[in-house]
Amino acid sequence: MRKSLFLFIISLFSSISFAQDCNSFYNFKEGTSFTLQNFNAKNKLVASTKQKCLSLSQSSNTFNMTMQSESYDEKNKKLSEGTFVIRCENGVIKFDMKNLAMRDMPDMKNTDMKVEVTGDELDLPANLEVGQVLNNVNYGVKATMGVMNLFNRQISIKDRKVEAKESVTTPAGTFECYKVSYTTETTGLLGKKVNIKSIIWYAKNYGMVKEESYDDKGKLVGYTLLSEFK
Repeated sequence: MRKSLFLFIISLFSSISFAQDCNSFYNFKEGTSFTLQNFNAKNKLVASTKQKCLSLSQSSNTFNMTMQSESYDEKNKKLSEGTFVIRCENGVIKFDMKNLAMRDMPDMKNTDMKVEVTGDELDLPANLEVGQVLNNVNYGVKATMGVMNLFNRQISIKDRKVEAKESVTTPAGTFECYKVSYTTETTGLLGKKVNIKSIIWYAKNYGMVKEESYDDKGKLVGYTLLSEFK
C-alpha cells in the first residue's frame, strides 16, 4: 500500500491573524480548494483527491485548520470523503498519521472493518531551507474485521531532506519549489520490507505541487500533480 504525503502538506493561513512562524511558507485561506491527480508510470490517471479548507482557529500558540477531503477513482467515482484537522505549534506543522493511513482505505461506513493507527505524528517546519534534514516518522496500521486480522503493517518515513530549489510546471501553473526527498519503508507479513523512494516539490503559498515515487531499483512507480488551485 503506497503511502503518499500529499494529503497533508498544506497551509495554515487565513483572515485570522496567524503568527508569522506558522504562515511564512504556506498561505491558504478559508475556502481555498485544490485538486491533486495521481498517475501511474505509463501516465494513466488512476485517482484524484479534492481538498478544501473549511475553517481555521487558534488558541495560545496552537493553530488548527479543518480540511475537507474527497477521493475519486480514475472514472471520477467517489471512493471516500471526510474531514481532518492539521495543527501548527511553535512553527512546526503536525499531521495525525491516522489521516494518512485512512486515505488508502475504502469507505467503511457499512462494514465491520476497523483500523487502528499508532505511532509518531508527521511534522514539517513552516519554513524550509536547502540542506535541512527532517525528522523520521514511524507508525503502525492494523486492520481487523470481526475476529479476522486483515493486515498489520509497520511504516517508517525516513531520510527526509530538503535537496534543492527548482522550478516545476504542472497543469495548475509554474512554481518555484523546494525539492524534498524521502524513503517509505513498509514492513508486512513475515517481516518482508518494501521500500519506495519519493521526491516532493513544495511551493510557497501552494504546498505540494508534484510528487514522484520509485521502487528500490529506481524505476518510476507513479506521480502526483497539482492540477487545480483556487
